[in-house]
Amino acid sequence: MGEILRRDDLIPPGLPRGQEVVAEGRALGKAIKIGRTRFMDEHGVESEAEYKRGMRERGELMLHFQFGLSDWKESSKGLLHIHQQIAQRGGRVDRFGICLDRIMGLPAHMRDGLQPETGLKLKSADEWLAVGQTVPIQPHLGDHMIGSPASVANLTLALQAGVTTVGNLAHYFAYDYPQWKDEPTRLVETVKALGIMAQLKDRGVILHSNLCDSPATLFDDRANYVGWAMLERYIVEELVGAELAHCFGNVVTAPGCAWLFSWPSTRFMEVRRLAPTSTPTPCSAPTWTETRPP
Repeated sequence: MGEILRRDDLIPPGLPRGQEVVAEGRALGKAIKIGRTRFMDEHGVESEAEYKRGMRERGELMLHFQFGLSDWKESSKGLLHIHQQIAQRGGRVDRFGICLDRIMGLPAHMRDGLQPETGLKLKSADEWLAVGQTVPIQPHLGDHMIGSPASVANLTLALQAGVTTVGNLAHYFAYDYPQWKDEPTRLVETVKALGIMAQLKDRGVILHSNLCDSPATLFDDRANYVGWAMLERYIVEELVGAELAHCFGNVVTAPGCAWLFSWPSTRFMEVRRLAPTSTPTPCSAPTWTETRPP
């Protein structure tokens, strides 16, 4: 017979109780002042969720693009160019996403000296704030935020910059970080960040998770895929008290499958859609962001 795993084998000794960590995160959340982006000022909203719910009521589709070079100076030039070109053509885009470099998921003191990858590195508090002030398009920060060893620090900087939908919970279950071996600390940082999100839920702050970044992509059928989403929602909404929005589509190569999936996810997860957010990429179906409305 195989070795029997017991609860004590899975939980490291000395790990604090989850509710104590959540309470610590809630206390931190009370001290965080959520910033305002140019997008919020232009549309007169307090959060992306408020704007998204307005779009839902009007039956409109939100538009999102993913962008980012490895340097903020060059990224900001690119954002300005994209915004100007869209405006000249009479178009509209509501949100842009930034792919941070993986080393951004590590504490700041560990980043120097590590080999960077191709994602964006934000190197100062001013650069974090500039993310929401460069163009009147709402920023979204997903990669290497909540779920990383730097969950609390990165989340705090994002909220101060006016980013109110923050990801990506799926990274906790699927991503590793160079030279990081302290899994208990990473877990505590993640749960503490969830506590911050719970404290600020009434301010329109929503946790994001990309199912296609999670272990759900390894499952053989969509029933288990939805089951993983239900597990994440149970952790975030029922155990912690924050609000969770899922997106999917990266590995759903047939657009029809993505549209069909929106029905069982709504039924079995008891979620109702916000305004869907379409990401026009050639390799994936539209990404739908869903959540439970108040």
